[in-house]
Amino acid sequence: MLLESVGLDVMQRRTFLATAAAGLAAGSAGCLATAQSTDPVQSTDETRIRVSGSGTITTDPEIAELTVAVVERGSDATDVGAALAERAQRLRTALLEAGIDDADITTSEYRIDQDRDSDTLRGVYAYRITVRDLATVGDTIDLALANGATEVERVTYTISTSTREMLREDALRAAMDDARDTAEVVATKQGLTITRVDEVTTDQVRVGPVRTEAFAAADAATQIDEGQVTVDASVQVVYVATTAA
Repeated sequence: MLLESVGLDVMQRRTFLATAAAGLAAGSAGCLATAQSTDPVQSTDETRIRVSGSGTITTDPEIAELTVAVVERGSDATDVGAALAERAQRLRTALLEAGIDDADITTSEYRIDQDRDSDTLRGVYAYRITVRDLATVGDTIDLALANGATEVERVTYTISTSTREMLREDALRAAMDDARDTAEVVATKQGLTITRVDEVTTDQVRVGPVRTEAFAAADAATQIDEGQVTVDASVQVVYVATTAA
């Protein structure tokens, strides 16, 4: 009898465990079914319209970046390097004395290599100079050429970081307006009404600086044409539209 009782007890425990496991599985299945049922269901009368939009803002430049270079030639690398250092230092000193901040004068290139057109060495020491008073760009170029610089490689007109951020937002707004206008045309043509925005993707906003070349008339100061800076933005937008009532 004792064995029978023990055996019965074991069977009862097994039955209980099996029932509990079955109940747990059923409960889990119920939770899973509930979670799946909360997924959004796309309505069959919704149409998605994918369009692109672009916006361009133009503005006057605020700063100019000049790239001027000292060039030396010779047969000995040490001599060429010494000549470059002397003339580059003279150029930097003249720029500082003219009121240009030290942080606005940076080295953009330094190299000594074989000249392609001769058997001599050619050394280049170039500075990138930020000019914040645009009225003095021509004078700064003349100052550089008079104090050791032999080449004006580039003159770039651009805008400050704060202005760039402000105009970036304006360009994006213009791009979104352009995208909306295009989507409205498409929706109207198809007898649809736009109800909401489903997705927006923005491309990198580009700032188009004005690059120009300096030129000097005989016995006259250097003159520069400034032009305007452009800020361009583009977006891709997906709109949801439904049949117009």
